[in-house]
Amino acid sequence: MSLQILQHERAYVSNLKISIITVTYHAAAVLEQAVCSVIGQDYSDIEYILIDGGSTDGTLNTIKKYEDKITFWVSEPDHGIYDAMNKGLSYATGDYIYYLGADDCLLAPTSISGGILFAGAPRGRCAVRVGDDG
Repeated sequence: MSLQILQHERAYVSNLKISIITVTYHAAAVLEQAVCSVIGQDYSDIEYILIDGGSTDGTLNTIKKYEDKITFWVSEPDHGIYDAMNKGLSYATGDYIYYLGADDCLLAPTSISGGILFAGAPRGRCAVRVGDDG
């Protein structure tokens, strides 16, 4: 199946900025998959914010490996996951906020672009057509 974006609908969603926030603590074994799934998205207006709670397990190695693709990151002690989530939110400037767990990933490069088309399209208008026609 293919996902085809109808050209006349692009204008409704092309100016929406998406903030993706990942909070992490000691996630060296899983974080790289999450980061790669974000930086591999085909939607261009994404800011990626990564909040680490002061990991000492190699998590920072992954963050530093991709820091040129991460809009903002910090590694410092916090008061738990919700404190870290709120910290990430305080740095976000997007029209939509998406929290992605450190052990989660966006399954396709079109995950954000496909989702934002539905979120940004006016009610009653078709933003995406799914079919076998390539």
